[in-house]
Amino acid sequence: MNTNLICEIGLNHNGSFKNALSICESLTKTDIWGVKFQYRGLKNYFKKKQISSEIGKEIIDKEVKKNYLTPIEIKKLSIYLRKKGIKTGISFFSKHDINDFKNFNFDFYKIPSVVCDDFELIKELKKKKKLLFISLGAKQHKDILRLKKYFLKILNKNNTVFFHCVTNYPLNPLNSNLSYIDQLKRIFRNYKIGYSSHEEEIYNSIISLSKNIFFLERHVTLSKYLPGLDHSSSSELKEIKKLAFYCKNYNKIAKAREKKTLNQGELINLQNLGKSYVFTKNLKKGDRLSKNILDEIYCMNSDRFILQDYVNQRVNKNISAGEILSSNHFKKNF
Repeated sequence: MNTNLICEIGLNHNGSFKNALSICESLTKTDIWGVKFQYRGLKNYFKKKQISSEIGKEIIDKEVKKNYLTPIEIKKLSIYLRKKGIKTGISFFSKHDINDFKNFNFDFYKIPSVVCDDFELIKELKKKKKLLFISLGAKQHKDILRLKKYFLKILNKNNTVFFHCVTNYPLNPLNSNLSYIDQLKRIFRNYKIGYSSHEEEIYNSIISLSKNIFFLERHVTLSKYLPGLDHSSSSELKEIKKLAFYCKNYNKIAKAREKKTLNQGELINLQNLGKSYVFTKNLKKGDRLSKNILDEIYCMNSDRFILQDYVNQRVNKNISAGEILSSNHFKKNF
């Protein structure tokens, strides 16, 4: 099973359609499965008087307003990506925002961590009959167990994926708690499990592949050094290409075969860099091999074996001095 890599553009377009298109164009040069957008309808988001005036909330509100793409722009980008063979999806934070895309269906939908207990939103997206991702960040184990009975009542195991997630941006790799993926597999048996990565680097993402996850989500950016909330916890194109390689080839790297065999490169190195033995005197058929009639030579290794297995064995043919020692000189091959 290969892991499907999803690149989330999120807020990393900085509210610019041109930037978003540049990100999408760069992703067509990679081997990813899908691209996900994030949407908060401004009218709905700001329609109520804000109760909280905390500094953190003010920063988020400013980012939401600054990083807004219109539904038309998101649709255009989605159509472009689909033509390139990349699936497209979107995260909604409110069921009311779904109406802004009522005449357009994405390939998949995602419930963000902060609203994973919004069952009205979940039920609305379930009606789409598309692949539904639910991120479980910002929820403790006991919360997830409490939510489980509701999830299992309304969600289909064939088109639902639960994501392990820790909602820090960026996430300290020591806090990623990747072992919880195993716990999610037990909690949501028969459901697909994924990992949503927010670390600065991709190393933990690669480690997560050892958990046999179906999906891996990673934020993507034009540059980690751009101003904004998510850029530092995202990957540039070069990193995405590396991650896509590991997603596609992890099983070949880690689980291809239990018995070790030599590849062509190893055979060439063995031939060119290894050590062989050459006879320093003539032998007749039936003579016994001894170490004192052999000399070591390098870069001509045609037949590597354990010399000790053949010492004192009788040769099966006449041998001339200068001939390279081979297992074919003996009846017994190891």
